[in-house]
Amino acid sequence: MKLSNRQSASVWDAYGFWSGRYKNFTIRIVEGGDGWKRTIEYYWVSFQSKKYEKGHNSLWEDKKFNSIEDAKEFAIQWVDNFLKENQ
Repeated sequence: MKLSNRQSASVWDAYGFWSGRYKNFTIRIVEGGDGWKRTIEYYWVSFQSKKYEKGHNSLWEDKKFNSIEDAKEFAIQWVDNFLKENQ
C-alpha cells in the first residue's frame, strides 16, 4: 500500500495524516498526541469502505502505534482479516 505525502486539514492543525488505498478500503494514518504541547506521541488508523459499508478506527480498540510503518502493517492485516472473515 502506497501512502500519500503528509497532509494537514488546515495551516493551524498541529497533526498531519497520510492516506492510501488497499483492497477497496481508504486508509488514513493520523498523528496524535498532546494538542497543547503540539507533540506527536502516537499514530492511529481509520478505515472506510463504501463497497463493504464498513468503517473502523484503531482507537476504538485502544490501539496506538509508535511509527507509521507499525500503523500501516496493522491496517493491512486488519483489512485482510476482515475480507477473510466476510467472504
